[in-house]
Amino acid sequence: GVPKENNSTLRTRGWEISLNWKHALENGLSYNLGISLYDYKSVVTKYFNPTGTLSTWYEGAEVGDIWGYTVNDLFRSQEDLDSYLSKVDMTHIAANWNTGDLKYEDISGPNGTPDGKIDSYDRTYLGWSAPRYMFGVDFNCEWKGVDLRLFFQGVGKRDEFIYGGIIFNPQSQFLKDDRWNPSRTVEENLANAKLPRMVNGQQNNYEMSSFYVKNAAYLRLKNLQIGYTLPKNITRKVSLEKVRCYASASNLFTITSFPYIDPEGSSSGAYYPQLMSFAFGIDITIGK
Repeated sequence: GVPKENNSTLRTRGWEISLNWKHALENGLSYNLGISLYDYKSVVTKYFNPTGTLSTWYEGAEVGDIWGYTVNDLFRSQEDLDSYLSKVDMTHIAANWNTGDLKYEDISGPNGTPDGKIDSYDRTYLGWSAPRYMFGVDFNCEWKGVDLRLFFQGVGKRDEFIYGGIIFNPQSQFLKDDRWNPSRTVEENLANAKLPRMVNGQQNNYEMSSFYVKNAAYLRLKNLQIGYTLPKNITRKVSLEKVRCYASASNLFTITSFPYIDPEGSSSGAYYPQLMSFAFGIDITIGK
């Protein structure tokens, strides 16, 4: 988090909008639509850094900023690797490099221009990890004893840096199929490899970089419920005020471009995804 020195301060501001519409039609159909949208962000207004050390925290920085290296691709051939290493020094990250490793881009140096070396000066803004523009849509309707509820929720803007077991688990068959594998032919790697090779003991492919920053915005049908209330002229004959049968489902679907487990969860993978669940029941109200 933000350092807690006396001269470092943080300001959080946000807003919220809620709209609700109710209407009843002559045929007995009634419905209610509620929409909510809210957003906030925290900004560093003062940062105690007397030595001028290069840092991702500075006055004007927003909490949730993701900083790291820019990566456009893997080294997909020995020629590409040799050519790049002859021009760019990447020993600040790792001593040894091979095909299937990430290609970190030299974008800056002490003077603000590329300097032929990958180091902390090449780290740049990659995205925003805190959820922004969070929203919900709640729709209810009722007609002749039948009721329906749909509740959607989502996040309009969020980037997530993926790390840990979610992509570095050597036992995952899914990841093995997607990872650069030296035992495969060059053609097979070119056709199938979406992730870099597994490297033990070195940081070649484990630095925070744009390669692992993914769009985690989503829209999820959080809850769906449908029910039927028996007519009162039936239930009162057996001294019951109300009898309602219902079926409900949670997390039926999620619309997102996020490629891993759950855009709402932890980026490390140490997280159980939202479970899809179904329930059936009867609500009985006993009359006086």
